[in-house]
Amino acid sequence: DISPREDIVTEKIRQDLQNVLEDKLIKETSFDVIEKTTNDKDVHTIQYRIYGLDFKKVIEKSGMALIKKVTTDKALIGNIKKIDQLILDTIQKDIQGVKKANDPVYSEIEISSEKGQYFVKDGQENLMKDIYYQFLTGANSEKDFQEGMTKAFDAAKTKARSELEKDEKEEK
Repeated sequence: DISPREDIVTEKIRQDLQNVLEDKLIKETSFDVIEKTTNDKDVHTIQYRIYGLDFKKVIEKSGMALIKKVTTDKALIGNIKKIDQLILDTIQKDIQGVKKANDPVYSEIEISSEKGQYFVKDGQENLMKDIYYQFLTGANSEKDFQEGMTKAFDAAKTKARSELEKDEKEEK
């Protein structure tokens, strides 16, 4: 688990991160809406093409920097508080640079109309949650996001290990 402990993530830090993410959601993400026709004139299928935030790149960058720092800085060995603070500082800095994902993700929802008002049809609660995740993470769902973060961190570990090995060879 690479998450900082709760005791160092103060309410101010949480609020600062939330403010940065809200700002990035507004400035970086985008979407297109495509209405699809259905046989029922009172039911409409709306497709969203969403360009969410690219957290995969943030995790790859942060993860690699963290691994290299933790494995080369002797002052961090065994010092959980310093490691937690390093994780928090790195993530706070790298989130500032998060950009829009290059590849879109897609969602469709069905809406129905009654007396001139539109409603999201029942049974689509998880889909609405997925749309939120698509904007926030650039992934199709929470599950896809978690899998993508695991792969991104694994890639960061591999790259950091390779660079550390290269540095060791150059020192000899």
